[in-house]
Amino acid sequence: MKRQDQLPPFIGYLPESVDGLLLELVNMSYQDYPPRRGRTGAQLSQERKLAIDSLRLHFKEKPHQRSVEIITDALEQQTPFCLYLRNFDLGARVYAGRDDPFGLPQNATLMPGMFDGEMQRHIQSIVSALVPALCIRNPAFDGGDVPGFIVGDDDWQALAHSLVRNAGLIVMYYLTASSGVMDELALIRSQGKQDSTLIVIEDNDPHQAMNFMEAISGVQRQAFEKQEVSLDDFPHQVRRQVGADWQAVDQKLARMAAGDLSVPVDSQMALPAEYGPPEALKEYCTEMAGQEFDAAMKLIEAQQYEEAEDVLTRSIAYAHWGRDTLGRVVTMLTLGRLNIIGFNAKGDAGAYFEMALDVCQEIRETSPMAGQLYPIIQAELARLRAEAKARDAKL
Repeated sequence: MKRQDQLPPFIGYLPESVDGLLLELVNMSYQDYPPRRGRTGAQLSQERKLAIDSLRLHFKEKPHQRSVEIITDALEQQTPFCLYLRNFDLGARVYAGRDDPFGLPQNATLMPGMFDGEMQRHIQSIVSALVPALCIRNPAFDGGDVPGFIVGDDDWQALAHSLVRNAGLIVMYYLTASSGVMDELALIRSQGKQDSTLIVIEDNDPHQAMNFMEAISGVQRQAFEKQEVSLDDFPHQVRRQVGADWQAVDQKLARMAAGDLSVPVDSQMALPAEYGPPEALKEYCTEMAGQEFDAAMKLIEAQQYEEAEDVLTRSIAYAHWGRDTLGRVVTMLTLGRLNIIGFNAKGDAGAYFEMALDVCQEIRETSPMAGQLYPIIQAELARLRAEAKARDAKL
């Protein structure tokens, strides 16, 4: 096991907002953390429950896995798929902000919904009804309707080359001639896919929507300069003027998706693993999660319930960083039981049992331990529901 000072930082493999939430869970678990001042135990419990549930929803999405399934099916069945490409300026961007009221530095992750998010919604609703669509994401991107391969900076070009080569339809959301966009255009041209490509040219300034966030967070964003490049060899283009609706884009998407799309030319593709922390780092985080969990169990035995909740919060944060799904299940189950025996908060306990059951469902077929835990969690949840039903019947 490597020492902690020999390991790289364990943040940066998830979207900024997710890492930030995990860090705040850890920081807020210490009583001397300045933003914790003035919060009651009940407030902390409620905030933690909501945070852990939002983490559950994020990890449930699995966009990379869905993208792998789309490509695997397209190659096996010889059916077309759609590839969505866009400027990084239209996606998530992380900016440094002003310090918070306690003097702690903060970042702001901004993604104007009117741009990349809106484009993805239109692709998903119009194109995916006819052919499955996918994209390529960097780990800073947190969400989006279109599934995406989550890769690091060193992997996207090789993946983009294979996807462009095999895609039946390509949709490029174009803002400016950045180096990444120029590389993508070169890939499309090298494969002769101009006639299979729709370029949606965005004339709006994506940073206008950030003005209110600048005022709140004091973000220090980079200046935006639009650069034009010749796209004359691309026959399918739609320019989105300032204030225009999406009707022209929708019509073009529908016509092209319903056309005679080419099927993949390759029978196999080398697909990258999802971008994530190295094994040594995951092992370290899993070990830390286990240490914190053991410490929490000792506190529960000593009936130090509020302290135990603090330590369990750190344990589940480490379990997320270590990608330890079983560890998350066990900790959620324990948090549910702690809410019963320590706080008599059966509603919160039920919420944790429901989370644990949902996460356990993902791995119950592949993990013998999860297979054993699943009926136990079911029984815990059923007992709480029966008690609630009996109480309601007496009222």
